[in-house]
Amino acid sequence: MGLFSHSRKEPHIALLIDIGSGSVGASLISYSYTKDGTLEKPVVLYALRKSFTLTASASYDQLITLMRKNLREILGTIHDVKLGIPDKVYTVLSAPWYTSQTRTIVYNKKPAFVVSEKLVNDLVKKEIDFFKETVATEIEGEAYIIENTIQSLTLNGYSLTDPIGKKAEELKISLFLSLSPRQVIDVIHEEVEQIYRLKKIQFSSGGACCFVSLRDVFPNEESFIVVSVGSEVTDVVLVRNHTLATAFTFPKGSHSVYRTISESLSIDLQDAKTRALLCENGHASAEMIRTVSPLLLKARSEWVDMFSKSLSMYVNDLSIPHTVFVLAPNDLGCWYRDSIVNESFHQYTLTEKDFNVILVGSETLHEYITQKDGVTQDSFMSLQSLFIRRYLDN
Repeated sequence: MGLFSHSRKEPHIALLIDIGSGSVGASLISYSYTKDGTLEKPVVLYALRKSFTLTASASYDQLITLMRKNLREILGTIHDVKLGIPDKVYTVLSAPWYTSQTRTIVYNKKPAFVVSEKLVNDLVKKEIDFFKETVATEIEGEAYIIENTIQSLTLNGYSLTDPIGKKAEELKISLFLSLSPRQVIDVIHEEVEQIYRLKKIQFSSGGACCFVSLRDVFPNEESFIVVSVGSEVTDVVLVRNHTLATAFTFPKGSHSVYRTISESLSIDLQDAKTRALLCENGHASAEMIRTVSPLLLKARSEWVDMFSKSLSMYVNDLSIPHTVFVLAPNDLGCWYRDSIVNESFHQYTLTEKDFNVILVGSETLHEYITQKDGVTQDSFMSLQSLFIRRYLDN
């Protein structure tokens, strides 16, 4: 059974909520089936994103307040346009609203043992409990598990899709886990229930969503990197052999660019953002280019340096894939793509090739989704709509 229980013959409307590090987005998406039960391309009926007010810094409690405020306003707007009533809500959380780990469980025993469903469940539960304990200090309040995915199981070194009932001396389980502060989950439930009276919400991490969707769109790419640039944080996912190998974040996003300009020129953040985008879009005056361009280069260098060092830390002594998918705010997408293309990473990694950098946007995804006339393209939510579609198609 898929995530959403409904007749395959009936159309389905989903409310997709994207909680970013500095914005909240939401889309109303229609999923329909052909007469033979084949799921058609999702149709985005309406999409809206609201950014948090730019500030020099913000506490966790302030971010929660801003997230709640923007979510309430967006849900109210989507409800008022009256384009359909969703029967399911799907929410994707980006850092810092979640933390994740890929963990490997190894169980050895002689003589050979029979693999049972209870054994697998007990091992996974033990690992989940350990995960919650190890990250307890990284989150605010109670932890809420949002994903618990077995990626692969091997018996005596051989990968099997159904190991139950088979004998082995070694069982190895690759497990992807993610969790979020309970407070974040509760806030989203409260705001959704106030507008739509829907109590069940399916949560997912941004890392897992990007991995699954891009793997489906690019099935020939066995290994790749996903760089998802948020307002305050950048999420990075490393995929090897169609498996999510590791995921990590570093604390620099698009707002870091504007802060670099703001602090150097002693101007407010909104003015800094305006000048940065004028330079990036080729509409700045000569004087503005003279003062702002060096600061954009400084911001690029700082972001690339942190990205490179993070790769080196998490990849260790392994070579990394040369295909890189980049998701970023629409106004800075090309800037981040070029930041990776124009820099050399050989000093930090063992990659033998220059990166093949693909900016994920309307050109990448137009074959897979349909936008209703007038709907603004949002690469993050477009990719997430494919994530939902995949599960509806199961």
